[in-house]
Amino acid sequence: MYLAEARPAGEADALLRSAYASVLDAAAARRLRTVAMPALGCGVHKVRADRAAKRALRAVAAHAERDEGGVERVDFALYTDEVYDAWSECARAAFGAPASASPEEEVFDLRARKEPRRPRGAP
Repeated sequence: MYLAEARPAGEADALLRSAYASVLDAAAARRLRTVAMPALGCGVHKVRADRAAKRALRAVAAHAERDEGGVERVDFALYTDEVYDAWSECARAAFGAPASASPEEEVFDLRARKEPRRPRGAP
């Protein structure tokens, strides 16, 4: 995936959504129950962590809504405190308090989604 800083925000957002959706679709096709993914775009490509988190969490929630009985757990590998904090804040805003938490992980229930569904094509 190529996300240059010079790309328009909408194009970078679309690439992020597409990348996450592709991983989830491939996992569902292989009947995987658990998937692990990095915080795409947050490293070399310098996408703001909160922006990347929102796109990733929306992609996971959308997948969960349409793929019953498939992927049950998505683990995100978040390598810096800044990225972890941004993703945690976005997840809490979208899904409420974690269903369980420890110093190493927070587990959110996608069925408890607080954020209203966005119409197709909305950023």
